[in-house]
Amino acid sequence: MRIRFSLVIAGAVWVAALPNLSGAEPLAQTPKKPVTDEYQGVKVEDNYQWLEQDDDPAVKAWSDAQSRRTRDYLDKLPDRTGIEKQLTEWYAKTSPSYSGIVSRPGILFARKFQPPKQQQMLVTLASADALKSEKVVLDPNKLDPSGRTAIDWFVPSHDGK
Repeated sequence: MRIRFSLVIAGAVWVAALPNLSGAEPLAQTPKKPVTDEYQGVKVEDNYQWLEQDDDPAVKAWSDAQSRRTRDYLDKLPDRTGIEKQLTEWYAKTSPSYSGIVSRPGILFARKFQPPKQQQMLVTLASADALKSEKVVLDPNKLDPSGRTAIDWFVPSHDGK
């Protein structure tokens, strides 16, 4: 947890410095497209609600432009490679964690997060004290190396088979 927090802080410091550094092209103003909703009799105007429409070509274009601008800037930072290497090393040292534990007769099912893998795996354990008994049931990282496949939920049979 401490390493994840450190990564967030390091990333926040890095990103916070972006607007103050020279070399980046000026940021175009995001268009305001006011939408007014009413909640319990109170009208609320949101100028940027249009950005919530993922399938809108204008939103895709805006997002792509933001990503290109950010990537162009970050790739030019002189220490970028060193920072990326250090963060990757720290992240890889994070201990595995288990969640979503489900008990069945003689076996535990759990989702295991093991950095630097991107997605959690489904594993079985003989007991919570027997981590060496771990067997991988499904590893989405092997199933889809792009990292876009994840285990959303699982339900083991009542007998655990």
